[in-house]
Amino acid sequence: MAKRNTYFEDEKIEKKIDMRQLGRTLAYILPYKKLLALVSGMMLVAAVVSLLPPRLLKRIVDEVVANQDYRQLALVGVGLALLAAVEILSSFVQARSMGKMGLSIITRIRTDIFERLQLLSFDYFDNRPDGKIVVRVTEYINGLADFFSNYVMMFAIYMVKLVVVTVFMLSLSPMLTLIVFAAVVPMMAIIFRLRSCLRKMYAAHRAKNSNRTAFLVESIMGEQIVKNYNRIGINKETYRKIHEESVNMWWDIVKRSRLNGPVVQFFWHSGTLCIFGAALAMILGGDMGITAGMVITFTSYMGAFQDPLAQLSTIIQELAQVSSNLEQVFDTIDYPAEIQDKENPVILKDVRGKVDFQDVTFCYEENTDILKH
Repeated sequence: MAKRNTYFEDEKIEKKIDMRQLGRTLAYILPYKKLLALVSGMMLVAAVVSLLPPRLLKRIVDEVVANQDYRQLALVGVGLALLAAVEILSSFVQARSMGKMGLSIITRIRTDIFERLQLLSFDYFDNRPDGKIVVRVTEYINGLADFFSNYVMMFAIYMVKLVVVTVFMLSLSPMLTLIVFAAVVPMMAIIFRLRSCLRKMYAAHRAKNSNRTAFLVESIMGEQIVKNYNRIGINKETYRKIHEESVNMWWDIVKRSRLNGPVVQFFWHSGTLCIFGAALAMILGGDMGITAGMVITFTSYMGAFQDPLAQLSTIIQELAQVSSNLEQVFDTIDYPAEIQDKENPVILKDVRGKVDFQDVTFCYEENTDILKH
């Protein structure tokens, strides 16, 4: 008999977690390719529009203020308002479209896993606590829904923004662009390292939560037996231990994740100082192309460049979580159905619903009989 996975054991999947699981979701995404094309176009528009205000700000500082041109100031103000309206509209269309697509994808995945569960043999359910099966159908699926509804769109938006902001910075000053990259690249290397550690910790925390859910479900389903055999105290102590393991793992995650803020702030301020220093040196060296407006614009673009990178590191972390969730969801969907109905099955009639157990011994764990003769 296969060893049963219990509520106090972290659930393990035999297959390695890899990005191939995400590739399998293409079968669910392809029916919405037209919607994806629309969203992609809106993303490009939103990315360009969101990066135009710093250019207008440069115009205000270098031309409007210097020439005291109030008419041009009013036109720039109207332009900023129109850009804000376009960005809000495009963001609304993106969120609505991706939400619709994401929930439709999850509906199909949830239906597939539910239909597969109806075909699986008793062995599948005997070797897994009910709570861990429930987690796969509920919590893991809900995590996938959030990812496909929000993070997929955010990932695409941030990638487009990185490309557009790089083009904008290079068009202004290649030298200052190199300074921005010199500050951002080491920052992201450290952040990605932190995220890699956090990914492993999140996977461990998810396993602890799965154990806790499994114990809760089994306790609720067996509440009558618990009270009959006076196991209330034992169950309380068991739950306390399982819950403490989950809480302690979560606190480790919180402490590690708090390092992200100081790292970002350090490199942000260092990069800003380098931009100001380089701009001053270029101005003193006779470079008339460097103006106060350009320096302000570059600091804005540095933030616009840094934020997507920081968010992408979070999304990549979520991507690892989603890949792991998909691994376990597809593990259920791919589980072989050992019992198949014949083409012309015999239909039972006048079933009385009576079963006699004679000389039957049953156990989940070796040497621990649940039913004996």
